[in-house]
Amino acid sequence: MIVGTSLGFRLDSEAFCREPLDGWVNEVAESLGMEGIALSTACSSGSDALLLGAHLIATGQADLCVCGGADILTDSKRLAHSALGTLSLSTLKSFDATHEGTILGEGAGFLVLQREGGSAPRVLARLVGAGASNDAAGLTAPDEQGNGIRLALQRALTQAGLEPGDIALINAHGSGTLTNDRVESNAYNQFFTHRPWVFATKGNFGHTLGATGALEAIALIHSLNAGTIPPVYELKKPIDGLRFNLPAAQPQPLTGKTGLSMTIGFGGFNTCLIFTVM
Repeated sequence: MIVGTSLGFRLDSEAFCREPLDGWVNEVAESLGMEGIALSTACSSGSDALLLGAHLIATGQADLCVCGGADILTDSKRLAHSALGTLSLSTLKSFDATHEGTILGEGAGFLVLQREGGSAPRVLARLVGAGASNDAAGLTAPDEQGNGIRLALQRALTQAGLEPGDIALINAHGSGTLTNDRVESNAYNQFFTHRPWVFATKGNFGHTLGATGALEAIALIHSLNAGTIPPVYELKKPIDGLRFNLPAAQPQPLTGKTGLSMTIGFGGFNTCLIFTVM
């Protein structure tokens, strides 16, 4: 069992200095008869849990991994984001011209990864590629040039044996902040030339911190299987210069079977996961 989390709740706990940070992960894993691994790469934690699980399976170190993310919103998290000026005064509007910040949330999401040909009763999707990078631009701000994002995208595509044009759908990080939406959209503008569909779910769930990558991977898989792209919450007027398609107001039909989920975390963490469905 691999759990990605920002471990933010431990900053509000009196036991912070007395107990191992990953103690609760091991307890949960042991209750399920599994070994536990905890990792923390800020907002990319849930995605990196899936990347690590895929690596363990690909290298023969595991046959099955339960991977995902879990995070809790606490006073320390609210205060930190308030001090950074990243919070919206109204609501989270990813890639909208009137976006002004993010809204925090909490949650958990997990997927079961199994070696190809295993005994799973139903295969929802195949994780065919994963790539990560760290642009090391700063503690919280991303690289303005988007180099780390594009590197993660290319690494995931290379592992999957795909080209940018093979991607039909992107579940974007879409945090709603002016900086992140600008940098992320510019990276897509430069990397993709075929105008893929892009959606974002943080307006619906809130920014669930270390859990967000797992929740967004699940949303992408459901969208690919349903052949439907959910609309971006509160998207009325997309920011200028976007060279990709955004669904607004109504769901849109999807014909492709391959999509990617992108997470961008504090500390320069960028992680891309590519899924295909039958």
